[in-house]
Amino acid sequence: VWPGGKFANAPDVDLETWFVAGGSAGVASYRFLQPGIYAY
Repeated sequence: VWPGGKFANAPDVDLETWFVAGGSAGVASYRFLQPGIYAY
């Protein structure tokens, strides 16, 4: 539910672009690097 819930809630298009390209692994890595980004 996280990959398509609050994370891509506000920046739907912005996140969708790199989200699909990176994949679940890319999102998980970015989440750990920037814990403030997914805590919109």
